[in-house]
Amino acid sequence: MVQWHEKLVARIGIRVIGLALLGTAWMEGLWLQDLMAAKPSADASLAQILLAALMFASVSLGLMLTIIGAGLWKPVQVSDRWTTSVPIPVVGDLEATLFSVYPTRHRDKSENIENMM
Repeated sequence: MVQWHEKLVARIGIRVIGLALLGTAWMEGLWLQDLMAAKPSADASLAQILLAALMFASVSLGLMLTIIGAGLWKPVQVSDRWTTSVPIPVVGDLEATLFSVYPTRHRDKSENIENMM
């Protein structure tokens, strides 16, 4: 059975979506440039930071979809080392386990000062 991402329409569509994301990143960059030019000496506003984050995400996803395309869904073989699973013990109180790893020894302040000298 052919997977959805192996079809020609899906492979072309994924790359077109990647190019569209790169196009939106270009527009977001122009918009961000206009916002920064309006107040060049002011601190960055929340809108400018969110727009920059959106632009970063658009560029990252756009390049990923354009360059790799349907290869993102390609199955990979995992080594046997990583396929075997060892059950992780669940502990109710995490703080207690963190401090019980290294046994603490209660010392008085005079003993600490003697060790420092």
